[in-house]
Amino acid sequence: MLKNYLKYIHQNLNFRVKRNKKVIDIGSGHSPLIRADILCDFLPLKTSQRPVAGIYTPPNRFVVGNIQELPFRTKAFDFAYSRAVLEHIADPVKACQEISRIAKGGMLILPSYLWEIMGGSEAHLWLIKRKKDKLIFQRKILKHVELSSNIPANIRNSKYYEKLFNAFYGQFYINFYWENHIKVEILDNAKNAYFFEEEEQKIVPEKFRNKFAAPKSISRKSKIFFYETLRKLLGGRNIDIFSVIACPSCKQNFSGIKNNILICGKCNIGFPIVENVPFLIEECVVKIS
Repeated sequence: MLKNYLKYIHQNLNFRVKRNKKVIDIGSGHSPLIRADILCDFLPLKTSQRPVAGIYTPPNRFVVGNIQELPFRTKAFDFAYSRAVLEHIADPVKACQEISRIAKGGMLILPSYLWEIMGGSEAHLWLIKRKKDKLIFQRKILKHVELSSNIPANIRNSKYYEKLFNAFYGQFYINFYWENHIKVEILDNAKNAYFFEEEEQKIVPEKFRNKFAAPKSISRKSKIFFYETLRKLLGGRNIDIFSVIACPSCKQNFSGIKNNILICGKCNIGFPIVENVPFLIEECVVKIS
């Protein structure tokens, strides 16, 4: 555990983005890009899609949002970072269009085709390849999911298997840098497509809102202090979160805030703010009378 945490810190120290650039981490989870100025995530609790608790939610920098309907203004960011997210998304084309809309460039880290075959996850919907400056998404079928299950558990869970992945990182993961627009191609076998059902998604927003209203633990405060100190050393800065968010439906600026509800005058809907965290997803929409 300590070894993995030190590796995570080392990777963040080696990640370089200029100090004056606005950076967002989409799908930030429990181990976000520390340099990121704004964090955004949709599944904020432990689920079968993310079997790890303790998502990082710093005050005034975290937004609950959907990668397929990002609640940010067009070109609000210089750099968009997203790690291990698109393989979970039903419509990666729409997600890539949204990422391209809100940022001028960025980096996507994705499990490769080889990773899915050798390590795999039943929660992943796509086999992903890189072809020059384009990402190729092939929809999984049940056969693909079953392939990785043939690897014995004692091998998959051994330190040697982990060393194999670390030694050949370039074959198991795709580091995809892009500028202006993310090029995507879909190979979709709709007839035999594999689907992963996740009932937990339906109860996440309300649970998460209740969690935010509860007292914060000492461990959470300590984590925030450490990460925020390191973030500033890496060039991160404080950005007014309300200067970059927008209505996820119409992409227009919010018209105001009333009783901790962000109001979109154009759509005549609102979104709650809990402990300075905007919940900008369809599941949390409030009708404005």
